[in-house]
Amino acid sequence: MKEKKYFKKVVSLLLAASTFCTISLFAGCKKEGDDSESQSAQNNQESVENKNPFAESVYPNVKLGTHINEVEPTDGFIVNNGQSNYKIVVNGAAYLWNAEQIQKYVKESTGCTLSIINEADVADYNDNSKYIFVGPNKFMDEANIDYTFEELGTNGFKIKSHGSSFFIGAYYKRGVDYAVFEFLHHLIGFEQYSTRYTYWEDKKTIPTFKMNIVELPDYEWRLNSNGSYGEMELAALRMNTIDDVWMVAYSTGGIKWIHNSFDYLPSSVYGYDHPNWYADTAAGAVQLCYTARGDQDEYNEMVDTAFVTLQDLVKTNPHLNSVNFSYQDVQKMCDCNACKAEKEKYGTVSAAYVKFVNALGKKLKTWIAESGEVDKNRKVTLYALAYWGGIEAPTKNIEELVFEENVGLWYAPIDLDWTNKFSDPENEKEFENFQRWSTLTDSLFLWLYQANFSNYLIPHPTWGTYQELYRYFYEQGARVMIHQGQFNNVGSTAFDQLKIYLSCKLAWNVNLDEKELTEDFFNHVYGPAAETMKIYFDELNANYFYFKDQELIRDLTDLYPYPVIKRWLQYFELAHSQLESVKVDNPDRYERQNMMIVMESIFPQYVNVEMYADYYSIDALNALRQAFINDVGTAAITRFSEPTDIGAIISKWKF
Repeated sequence: MKEKKYFKKVVSLLLAASTFCTISLFAGCKKEGDDSESQSAQNNQESVENKNPFAESVYPNVKLGTHINEVEPTDGFIVNNGQSNYKIVVNGAAYLWNAEQIQKYVKESTGCTLSIINEADVADYNDNSKYIFVGPNKFMDEANIDYTFEELGTNGFKIKSHGSSFFIGAYYKRGVDYAVFEFLHHLIGFEQYSTRYTYWEDKKTIPTFKMNIVELPDYEWRLNSNGSYGEMELAALRMNTIDDVWMVAYSTGGIKWIHNSFDYLPSSVYGYDHPNWYADTAAGAVQLCYTARGDQDEYNEMVDTAFVTLQDLVKTNPHLNSVNFSYQDVQKMCDCNACKAEKEKYGTVSAAYVKFVNALGKKLKTWIAESGEVDKNRKVTLYALAYWGGIEAPTKNIEELVFEENVGLWYAPIDLDWTNKFSDPENEKEFENFQRWSTLTDSLFLWLYQANFSNYLIPHPTWGTYQELYRYFYEQGARVMIHQGQFNNVGSTAFDQLKIYLSCKLAWNVNLDEKELTEDFFNHVYGPAAETMKIYFDELNANYFYFKDQELIRDLTDLYPYPVIKRWLQYFELAHSQLESVKVDNPDRYERQNMMIVMESIFPQYVNVEMYADYYSIDALNALRQAFINDVGTAAITRFSEPTDIGAIISKWKF
């Protein structure tokens, strides 16, 4: 089967230009003959409370891409002039947090507190009852409601009205986490616009609705690695966590979720007896040698030793089906004679590594099928990394490197120009490289990038590229992704918060409109200052891409001349003044919107005090520096770059 796929794709590469097709999503539905309406609430209860949604599936055999959103207001009221007859119903403590989110934000919006009760206290359920059921409950059959894996998969959810009541649920708890914020969106306009900004409307009245909502994400597993966020922000942005997908063993052997080859084969344990397993010398090795220096016996023992740890991971993570064997986070790969010979034969240094992971995959497949130690029907995928020193796909004898059916590709093109679309000429080399990789496997895990890691304060305009990027890889079969940004920066500037919003929305539904999402972000996050912030954003983009296209950028003073920085700082003075009406009418919202404006002002403030210090007297400069320090604190910006704390920059200034 893999051989057919390989030759089919090679022919496609020879015939097709580097263009992108649009994709059509398929709507979710029950399997033919599925009488899931008769499934008991008890079974739903058992399934939805599974501690991890990926017990059954990560990728690729899960239903994805359903977006049914039918919502129509009625003449009734959930809240009317601050009063309500509705109660939120849960079955035990498992969904109490979810119920509390509905309670909290309805109160924030209307001042009305909806009571939370246990389903055991519901004695009068009928079509006229006024309940909001959160999670599985004993009234589901009566209301003709079910939550099945066939319909909802691992992350999907359903919101249904029945009579005057609402049923909010999912097959797994993670889906319920997402569903309550979708419900709040329709009730009070709730939207999580980033890890730092939450929006809701102030209302006196909330109507009832007829609701038929069924949502499944286009990407099954989604993580936007940007800053810090709590449980609420994660759920409201519909993100996952690393622990949702990767097998790790922090407490039993220290197997990390990425760059873990030395965790499988630590040189401190094996280096003395098996120096051929390591590039250079075992003591100073930065990578493994994936040929064992050409010694077949050593190679076989190396594979067997790594496989013992792989077995332990699979056995100790029965709720997960994705595991990786990924090389270290350095560009250097082994260049011994045996590895050079592999590179010559296949055209890439990654060939030896691919062969090694394939060898592990073969052993894994046989062990699962025959050992009896784990469920023989379990579908575990072992991922091989394509990144940095090993990013180049093979160019020769490719058919010998086709991945085992249980081996997938973790694709991390770090050198891509992320400010351009994947289809742009600037990324032609990377696009063609991915096409070669894609001939080898159907299983694709994405690691994408959206930050300038050498300077977090300077804009890195990757917005505008997400929709094409996500659609293209969705078409290629990717269903699992991480989009890495300023992962170790609590706050952020340079419209990093916009990136979070766009990434989370489009990973859920690749067919949303990126321009409309951007417009919505500005209008709600900045309120009365939205138009001023849009002008700044548009000028920022125009300035960056003009100088980039003209190849005129030598340093920051070329890209951001003093008159431009001064004008932009004036925009922020205007934006702050435009929020004064909000300060009077809604002090809480004012504080949140003002903080978001302060956050974006950090970049031009930094350029002003760092690049144009000579334009000011010492007293004026010190005042500007102190204002910058104060605003950095307000915005919770903790890092200047990936390795550098913001304090290291500030400490150089002499007051």
